[in-house]
Amino acid sequence: MQNVLKFISFFVYKEVDVNMIETFEKYVYNFDMKDETIKAKYNHSYRVMKLSEKYARKLKFSKEDIEIVKIIGLLNDW
Repeated sequence: MQNVLKFISFFVYKEVDVNMIETFEKYVYNFDMKDETIKAKYNHSYRVMKLSEKYARKLKFSKEDIEIVKIIGLLNDW
């Protein structure tokens, strides 16, 4: 698990220089948010991100790993 987090960390922090929320919002902008299924999936993604962050903090993850966990939580269903 630690090696996977380090790999993702390298990719996220070295290759992509954008805010994850902005990028996610740009991506979902193309979906029909009037569709209840899409809207539920969108809301679910934010809930998973917040819960993932909460548990990562409780487990005393590093600041960098917490950010990675949040990204994974946000994108888990897309």
